[in-house]
Amino acid sequence: MIDAADKLRIKVAKNELDNLLDHPAIKKRNVPILFFANKMDLGIAMNEQEVAKEMQLYELTDRAWHIQ
Repeated sequence: MIDAADKLRIKVAKNELDNLLDHPAIKKRNVPILFFANKMDLGIAMNEQEVAKEMQLYELTDRAWHIQ
């Protein structure tokens, strides 16, 4: 779950994602990742492309991902 309206906390979410992807049990498996972007209805919220950019998801070439 990602708060799309909180640009500061998305950095924390990115760090958590990095930690998760570095875990040996996940690192060697090609599991897809689904991100739920919360608060997308707020005017200050980032859209899907902005969330993906902030989370550096476009650099994840070894697994599928989707933002809902």
